[in-house]
Amino acid sequence: MDSHKLAELVGIILGDGTINIYERHKRIQITMHSIDDLNYSNYVMSLFIELFNENPKLKFRKKELALDIQIFKRHIIYFFLGLGMKKSPKLERAIIPEEFLAEDLKYDLLRGIFDTDGSVVSTDNNGYLYPRLEIKICESPMKYQIISLLDGLGFRF
Repeated sequence: MDSHKLAELVGIILGDGTINIYERHKRIQITMHSIDDLNYSNYVMSLFIELFNENPKLKFRKKELALDIQIFKRHIIYFFLGLGMKKSPKLERAIIPEEFLAEDLKYDLLRGIFDTDGSVVSTDNNGYLYPRLEIKICESPMKYQIISLLDGLGFRF
């Protein structure tokens, strides 16, 4: 299994995904904008196919501009839980599994997180526009792990 692509997928799930365990079904679901993120959703689906040889379901929400990538295979869900990822809700629980904080995987992990939860904004500073990377994260252990990663890479925030 390609650990770099897995690290990116872990970041994607941490960003816009959920791991749900209900009585009737279990699923990993990644929610995206149905127009702006349509091409990216194909890429995310290809990661599941390449890593797990499983084709996720793509569900368009009729009354919203949203799409859901869903995987219902128990072995995949328990694989991610076995890595140390937490089931939903993410508030105060989300955590980056330790192995993905390694030097050779942290960039792939951050790519997945920023591709889903990050944005580039222009900030006016005394008449000069400055590009800034922005990410909004709920209160959780993951928040402090990301702060530590960015600090170690020399980002100012």
